[in-house]
Amino acid sequence: MKKAIILTVCLSFLSCNTYIDINRYSHHTERYKFHFYHDFNEYIYYSKIYGKAGDKLYYPYHFNIKLPKKIANWGSSDTNFFFEYNSKQIIYIKSDYQNPGIEDKWVISDYYGDISREYSFIWYWKERGYNIRYLQGEQENRINKLYSNGKIDIILYNIKPENVEKYLTLIKSFKIVDYDKREE
Repeated sequence: MKKAIILTVCLSFLSCNTYIDINRYSHHTERYKFHFYHDFNEYIYYSKIYGKAGDKLYYPYHFNIKLPKKIANWGSSDTNFFFEYNSKQIIYIKSDYQNPGIEDKWVISDYYGDISREYSFIWYWKERGYNIRYLQGEQENRINKLYSNGKIDIILYNIKPENVEKYLTLIKSFKIVDYDKREE
Protein backbone atom coordinates (compact mmCIF):
# COMPACT_ATOMS: atom_id res chain seq x y z
CA MET A 1 0.00 0.00 0.00
CA LYS A 2 2.80 2.39 0.94
CA LYS A 3 4.61 1.67 -2.36
CA ALA A 4 1.42 2.38 -4.34
CA ILE A 5 1.01 5.77 -2.66
CA ILE A 6 4.66 6.70 -3.31
CA LEU A 7 4.33 5.60 -6.96
CA THR A 8 1.15 7.65 -7.40
CA VAL A 9 2.78 10.75 -5.90
CA CYS A 10 5.88 10.33 -8.11
CA LEU A 11 3.81 9.84 -11.27
CA SER A 12 1.64 12.87 -10.56
CA PHE A 13 4.78 14.95 -9.89
CA LEU A 14 6.29 13.82 -13.19
CA SER A 15 3.09 14.47 -15.13
CA CYS A 16 3.10 18.10 -13.95
CA ASN A 17 6.47 18.63 -15.57
CA THR A 18 5.65 17.31 -19.03
CA TYR A 19 5.39 19.39 -22.18
CA ILE A 20 3.45 18.63 -25.32
CA ASP A 21 6.55 18.90 -27.52
CA ILE A 22 8.88 16.52 -25.70
CA ASN A 23 9.61 13.17 -27.37
CA ARG A 24 6.84 13.60 -29.91
CA TYR A 25 6.67 13.38 -33.63
CA SER A 26 5.08 15.99 -35.84
CA HIS A 27 1.34 16.37 -35.53
CA HIS A 28 -1.03 17.59 -38.23
CA THR A 29 -4.69 18.03 -39.08
CA GLU A 30 -6.58 19.60 -41.99
CA ARG A 31 -5.92 23.03 -40.45
CA TYR A 32 -2.36 22.93 -39.14
CA LYS A 33 0.94 21.13 -38.81
CA PHE A 34 3.05 21.13 -35.69
CA HIS A 35 6.68 20.06 -36.10
CA PHE A 36 8.64 19.35 -32.94
CA TYR A 37 12.36 19.83 -33.53
CA HIS A 38 15.25 19.57 -31.09
CA ASP A 39 15.81 23.34 -30.60
CA PHE A 40 12.41 24.81 -31.51
CA ASN A 41 8.90 23.99 -32.67
CA GLU A 42 7.31 25.05 -35.94
CA TYR A 43 3.60 25.76 -36.24
CA ILE A 44 2.07 25.95 -39.72
CA TYR A 45 -1.52 27.16 -40.06
CA TYR A 46 -3.38 26.59 -43.35
CA SER A 47 -7.08 26.37 -42.60
CA LYS A 48 -9.65 26.01 -45.38
CA ILE A 49 -12.27 27.59 -43.12
CA TYR A 50 -13.30 31.08 -44.17
CA GLY A 51 -15.66 33.79 -42.97
CA LYS A 52 -18.63 35.08 -44.90
CA ALA A 53 -20.53 38.36 -44.69
CA GLY A 54 -23.25 38.73 -47.30
CA ASP A 55 -21.70 37.72 -50.62
CA LYS A 56 -18.16 38.45 -49.52
CA LEU A 57 -15.75 35.70 -48.39
CA TYR A 58 -12.93 36.37 -45.92
CA TYR A 59 -9.98 34.02 -45.94
CA PRO A 60 -7.59 33.67 -42.99
CA TYR A 61 -3.90 34.31 -43.40
CA HIS A 62 -1.94 31.08 -43.65
CA PHE A 63 1.39 31.22 -41.87
CA ASN A 64 4.28 29.44 -40.30
CA ILE A 65 6.22 30.44 -37.19
CA LYS A 66 9.01 29.04 -35.05
CA LEU A 67 8.21 28.75 -31.35
CA PRO A 68 10.24 27.97 -28.24
CA LYS A 69 10.38 24.46 -26.82
CA LYS A 70 8.54 23.32 -23.69
CA ILE A 71 4.99 24.20 -24.65
CA ALA A 72 2.75 23.39 -21.69
CA ASN A 73 -0.52 23.93 -23.55
CA TRP A 74 -1.86 25.55 -26.70
CA GLY A 75 -5.08 26.26 -28.50
CA SER A 76 -6.87 28.37 -31.06
CA SER A 77 -10.14 30.19 -31.52
CA ASP A 78 -11.05 31.54 -34.95
CA THR A 79 -7.84 33.26 -36.14
CA ASN A 80 -6.36 33.67 -32.64
CA PHE A 81 -3.73 31.28 -31.28
CA PHE A 82 -2.03 30.93 -27.93
CA PHE A 83 0.95 28.93 -26.75
CA GLU A 84 1.47 28.66 -23.01
CA TYR A 85 4.81 27.92 -21.37
CA ASN A 86 5.79 27.23 -17.77
CA SER A 87 5.36 30.03 -15.21
CA LYS A 88 2.38 31.41 -17.19
CA GLN A 89 4.47 32.73 -20.06
CA ILE A 90 2.24 33.14 -23.11
CA ILE A 91 2.70 33.75 -26.83
CA TYR A 92 -0.43 35.00 -28.60
CA ILE A 93 -0.92 35.26 -32.32
CA LYS A 94 -3.89 37.43 -33.26
CA SER A 95 -4.37 37.21 -37.00
CA ASP A 96 -6.90 39.02 -39.12
CA TYR A 97 -8.53 37.87 -42.33
CA GLN A 98 -6.68 38.57 -45.58
CA ASN A 99 -6.75 42.14 -46.77
CA PRO A 100 -5.05 43.50 -49.86
CA GLY A 101 -2.02 45.67 -49.26
CA ILE A 102 -0.69 44.06 -46.08
CA GLU A 103 2.61 45.64 -45.21
CA ASP A 104 5.68 43.64 -44.40
CA LYS A 105 6.93 46.24 -41.91
CA TRP A 106 7.07 44.59 -38.53
CA VAL A 107 7.53 46.65 -35.38
CA ILE A 108 8.42 45.56 -31.85
CA SER A 109 7.05 47.59 -28.96
CA ASP A 110 6.21 47.22 -25.29
CA TYR A 111 2.74 45.84 -24.68
CA TYR A 112 0.52 47.24 -21.93
CA GLY A 113 -2.77 45.63 -22.92
CA ASP A 114 -5.17 43.36 -21.10
CA ILE A 115 -5.19 39.96 -22.79
CA SER A 116 -8.10 38.76 -20.65
CA ARG A 117 -10.46 41.13 -22.54
CA GLU A 118 -8.84 41.50 -25.94
CA TYR A 119 -8.96 37.84 -26.89
CA SER A 120 -11.60 35.15 -26.79
CA PHE A 121 -10.03 32.73 -24.32
CA ILE A 122 -11.93 33.48 -21.11
CA TRP A 123 -12.92 29.78 -20.94
CA TYR A 124 -9.25 28.83 -21.09
CA TRP A 125 -8.19 31.15 -18.27
CA LYS A 126 -10.95 29.80 -16.03
CA GLU A 127 -10.18 26.18 -16.92
CA ARG A 128 -6.47 26.66 -16.15
CA GLY A 129 -7.19 28.43 -12.85
CA TYR A 130 -5.88 31.87 -13.82
CA ASN A 131 -6.87 34.89 -11.77
CA ILE A 132 -8.14 37.32 -14.42
CA ARG A 133 -6.40 40.20 -12.62
CA TYR A 134 -3.12 38.40 -13.31
CA LEU A 135 -3.74 38.87 -17.04
CA GLN A 136 -4.33 42.61 -16.78
CA GLY A 137 -1.24 44.73 -17.37
CA GLU A 138 2.32 44.25 -16.22
CA GLN A 139 3.57 41.75 -13.68
CA GLU A 140 6.65 42.41 -11.59
CA ASN A 141 9.87 41.02 -13.12
CA ARG A 142 8.09 40.01 -16.33
CA ILE A 143 8.14 41.54 -19.82
CA ASN A 144 5.35 42.03 -22.38
CA LYS A 145 6.18 42.72 -26.04
CA LEU A 146 4.11 43.25 -29.18
CA TYR A 147 5.44 42.26 -32.61
CA SER A 148 3.02 43.59 -35.23
CA ASN A 149 2.58 44.59 -38.86
CA GLY A 150 -0.81 46.21 -38.25
CA LYS A 151 -2.86 43.19 -39.36
CA ILE A 152 -1.20 40.45 -37.35
CA ASP A 153 -0.19 40.86 -33.71
CA ILE A 154 2.14 38.49 -31.91
CA ILE A 155 2.20 39.17 -28.18
CA LEU A 156 4.83 37.89 -25.80
CA TYR A 157 3.04 38.11 -22.47
CA ASN A 158 4.44 37.66 -18.98
CA ILE A 159 7.84 36.51 -20.29
CA LYS A 160 10.76 36.00 -17.94
CA PRO A 161 13.57 38.48 -18.75
CA GLU A 162 16.02 35.68 -19.54
CA ASN A 163 13.65 34.32 -22.25
CA VAL A 164 12.72 37.54 -24.07
CA GLU A 165 15.58 37.61 -26.59
CA LYS A 166 15.19 33.94 -27.53
CA TYR A 167 11.39 34.22 -27.87
CA LEU A 168 11.66 37.39 -29.99
CA THR A 169 14.23 35.78 -32.29
CA LEU A 170 11.94 32.80 -32.90
CA ILE A 171 8.71 34.74 -33.47
CA LYS A 172 10.46 36.98 -36.00
CA SER A 173 10.45 33.88 -38.21
CA PHE A 174 6.70 34.49 -38.80
CA LYS A 175 5.88 34.25 -42.51
CA ILE A 176 2.62 34.47 -44.38
CA VAL A 177 2.31 31.42 -46.60
CA ASP A 178 0.30 31.06 -49.81
CA TYR A 179 -1.98 28.12 -49.01
CA ASP A 180 -1.79 26.72 -52.54
CA LYS A 181 2.03 26.75 -52.48
CA ARG A 182 2.65 25.41 -48.98
CA GLU A 183 4.99 22.50 -48.45
CA GLU A 184 3.32 19.15 -48.08
